[in-house]
Amino acid sequence: MKISIRRACETEADKLSEISLAAKKYWGYPERFFEQWNDALIISPEFIVSNNVWVAVHENEILGFTAISIKESTAELEHMWVIPKHMKKGIGKILMKTVIGYCEGSGIESLRIESDPNARGFYEKMGARLVDYVESKPEPRKLPVLKLEL
Repeated sequence: MKISIRRACETEADKLSEISLAAKKYWGYPERFFEQWNDALIISPEFIVSNNVWVAVHENEILGFTAISIKESTAELEHMWVIPKHMKKGIGKILMKTVIGYCEGSGIESLRIESDPNARGFYEKMGARLVDYVESKPEPRKLPVLKLEL
């Protein structure tokens, strides 16, 4: 499957929101959790305009996306989602390489990642290392924080 990467358009916000929700649901979390997570999974047109957002496309279909925000010499991975039926096909890896390449070319020194526990192994395979945990919802849930030195 040939995947191309391009910048997201603000008109694609609804599609990206659908992808993030479907990908999060893939992990089997109880439906009641999504009430607390909904705001974090919604991608607005303003978010796309204000951040670095890329989509993975095959034959004009968006299969996944990623987004980073930048503060000084550190980037924060805001989103990394792939449609469940296309997971484990290398799309996430292509998206991560896009983020890494952009960061390296922009003089970014590190990438900070607050990961879903189910995705931690993926980020570690990409070279990130665990540095901390942060509180999440619902309590007492904690998210692993990883750092990828660039």
